[in-house]
Amino acid sequence: MVNNQDQRRAVVYARVSKDRDGRSTSVNDQVMDCRAVVAQHGWELGKVIRDEGLSASSYATKDRPGYRMLLDELRSGDALVVWEPSRATRKLSDWVELRDLCAARGVLLVAGGNVYDLTRPSDRLSTGISAVTAEHESDRTRERIQREKRYAAERGAALTGLGFGWVRVFDPDGRSRWEVDPVAGPAIREAVASILAGRSLASVVRDWNARGVVRPSGQAWNIAKARQSLLRASLAGLRTHQGIVTGPGALWPAIITTDEHRALTALLTDPARLHHDAGGPRARHLLSGIAVCGECGEKVALRAQGAAYACRTGHSYRAKKQQTDDHVVREVLRALSDWRADTFLFDVVEDEHGESVVGGVPDESLSARVELATLRKRLEDAASSYAAGELSAAMLSRVEKGLLTQISEAEKRAVPKTVHPLLAAISKDPAALWQSLSLDEKRTVVKLTVRVTILATGRRGKGFDPESVVVERILTDRTALTAALT
Repeated sequence: MVNNQDQRRAVVYARVSKDRDGRSTSVNDQVMDCRAVVAQHGWELGKVIRDEGLSASSYATKDRPGYRMLLDELRSGDALVVWEPSRATRKLSDWVELRDLCAARGVLLVAGGNVYDLTRPSDRLSTGISAVTAEHESDRTRERIQREKRYAAERGAALTGLGFGWVRVFDPDGRSRWEVDPVAGPAIREAVASILAGRSLASVVRDWNARGVVRPSGQAWNIAKARQSLLRASLAGLRTHQGIVTGPGALWPAIITTDEHRALTALLTDPARLHHDAGGPRARHLLSGIAVCGECGEKVALRAQGAAYACRTGHSYRAKKQQTDDHVVREVLRALSDWRADTFLFDVVEDEHGESVVGGVPDESLSARVELATLRKRLEDAASSYAAGELSAAMLSRVEKGLLTQISEAEKRAVPKTVHPLLAAISKDPAALWQSLSLDEKRTVVKLTVRVTILATGRRGKGFDPESVVVERILTDRTALTAALT
């Protein structure tokens, strides 16, 4: 250990991961103490680098931009000042990297008011012991947190705050429980029901913001945040571990049913739906941004003073708006009627397990859901064995890793074949129900039913040529429609 009084430039680094209970020393307090140390030694204060809310352990999931900057900032002859050694890192391999860098550049380490010259064996030993101790404490903390999570999971408790949809209520004896938020809960139920009935996610976001239903942060909703919130398995009373559903929760009330969660997940994760819910200005015409020009492939819009659909270069100048809309609507309704009739040419029968199948083709999601239940039970049994001391932490980690991978794959197969609820509803009586739809809903039906291409005929006559508007049917999944209608 040394106590240099020479002129050096001092670089200060301060970090805190989380301070939920107020017991950690804040970044500002660390910087204040470090500045005092710099002044005490009479060094020149260089850059002050901070990392707030970021872990320095082996289990950290986020990079520390301040720490990366620190490694680039340190110059030959500097002094690195930290409040205490673990502020720099709790990961032994990172400590070795920092130690070797300081030794190579002649940088002194100042931690807890002590000055270390990392070219000296005794200082390398003492700081190395501190680094090993810091990593050990990090490992113990993680083990304790994992044990608490497994215990909570066995009781069916939420592993973290439930967030939007619930409020924590405290009883007179100090114990707490989760209750459905009287504002957010009904808003979620209404949103899920309306989306399953064909409403767009963008319109739900507009409605929530207009009604003052805000996010937990107090900010307004956007489509990405609303989708993320509505896809939470906890809404259906399900608990998750590492993003994978591991079983039902027991200590909080569900807001929606498991079937609603499954159907909503199928809809909101559908690639086509992601495009439909992209947001932006609301369309005012049936085919704007849907039909494409047969000459250049560009999507058309209403041009020619609102009289016709055309691309920006004017290739489709003869596609009169009203006549084109009427022609496409006729083809859409015909396609939906044929689709429904064609679907019911297939017999709905039972397989050897008593499950309903269409045309003898079973829905893979049924067997996948049985497999999921088995895998989740095995995961719960492994956690119980660990809690009973029958399984080591290392063995539990290996079992857990394998089972979570299998559960993730089974979840993908367990998503039932589905169809957009608007198609399921309107196909029962297309002509009668079309008029009751909003413009947004009509546009959604068109996008899900047909592909529209407008050809440039090169003639400027007044008459409408139906052959200039090509309508291709894209409805193919008979099994999905039958599942939605029966």
